[in-house]
Amino acid sequence: VSALVEEVLEDDGVRVLTSARAAEARPGGARREVVLERGGGASDGGSEAVAADEIFVATGRLPNVEELGLERAGVETGEEGIVVDDRLRTSRSHIYAAGDVIGGFQFTHVADHEARTVVRNALFPFSSKVDYSVVPWAVFSDPEVARVGLTEAEAREEHGDDVGVYRYDVSELDRAITERSARGLVKLIGDGGGRLLGGHVVAPSAGTMIVELALAMRQGTTIGELADLVHPYPTMSEGIRRAANEYSRSRLTPNVRSWLDRWFRLARKLGL
Repeated sequence: VSALVEEVLEDDGVRVLTSARAAEARPGGARREVVLERGGGASDGGSEAVAADEIFVATGRLPNVEELGLERAGVETGEEGIVVDDRLRTSRSHIYAAGDVIGGFQFTHVADHEARTVVRNALFPFSSKVDYSVVPWAVFSDPEVARVGLTEAEAREEHGDDVGVYRYDVSELDRAITERSARGLVKLIGDGGGRLLGGHVVAPSAGTMIVELALAMRQGTTIGELADLVHPYPTMSEGIRRAANEYSRSRLTPNVRSWLDRWFRLARKLGL
């Protein structure tokens, strides 16, 4: 997935530098410069100055809790922000917290999920735990990138050799071709029984498509059942069905493959 996105960015004129650390930023005449240390660093001759019109620094997020007086209220905080339990209660059970200020997944859609959980737990008698078991990720590049569940490496580490990977190239999808956006892939990761462990989509509207895979994981829908689900034509979501078809093909035994091969050869000979 990352290799494909890097290839698309480079085709758009973006130079991607990995294994690099920004060591210094300085004026460079009409432009600005960032000094990068590559690989072993400047001591190994790995420094490089990159000139640019502007420098954008992504510093991440820190919880803004210092001025809230939480210690006077008896609310515990930590490195990631306000400490909560699995019902989003703070150390004072009548005070709840949600969103980026409690750390974890710092996504708007996760904050919304947490907020709805807080409202239920604060206003109704039966509390519920916040559920992070199936959280979709989306990167709104062009094409979009989305994932849910385990990566292939994580799945193999957790399940060993009992992991299957099923891919479909979006360049073969009719909707992608007509939209002139035929770059991307759908990748499904499952266990030996066809249970969906994770999925990745690189395609236009990948952030929308990933919801089908998230729901499948949440409801225990197998990859084989995804292959049997009727998808409207022509849509990008067909890519999910076609990737799932690869799982169904992998389940054919050699005897079944041989029988089908003989049957189709006979059918062609008979003009069927």
